[in-house]
Amino acid sequence: SVLACGTCDTCLRGRRNQCERAVLTGLTAPGALADYIVVPQTACHRLSLLREGGWSRQDTLLAGALLEPLGCVYNAVFVEGGGIRPGERVTVHGLGPLGLFAGVLCHIGGASRVVGVDPVPGRRDLAQRLGFSACLSPGSAQTPLR
Repeated sequence: SVLACGTCDTCLRGRRNQCERAVLTGLTAPGALADYIVVPQTACHRLSLLREGGWSRQDTLLAGALLEPLGCVYNAVFVEGGGIRPGERVTVHGLGPLGLFAGVLCHIGGASRVVGVDPVPGRRDLAQRLGFSACLSPGSAQTPLR
């Protein structure tokens, strides 16, 4: 994880993930695979609203674990990537967790068609259940509808 300083020019422009003085857990600071690490309070997010909303402890912890990868994909698609225009068609190569997040976010963002590409049948099946328009195996003779 990137622990931004919050005071450099990059942070002040809202690009905390590109902080000039970032601490990188597991690289410039210990803690990536530790049971416990010390982080600044600004890097912590309370999940109590989910519990107060009736979520189970297990679902709350799962949601908390998914926030970081979901945030990375959101940043890539909507911040760095410029977003999705309504009606746009999107292809997602690789339907692991990040690819699935990308496809779902593109669909929510207004893409008219989201096509997934992955060699693993189970990943393609899951993507279809999550609302992908079509899923293909790389190198197959299939072509998505235009």
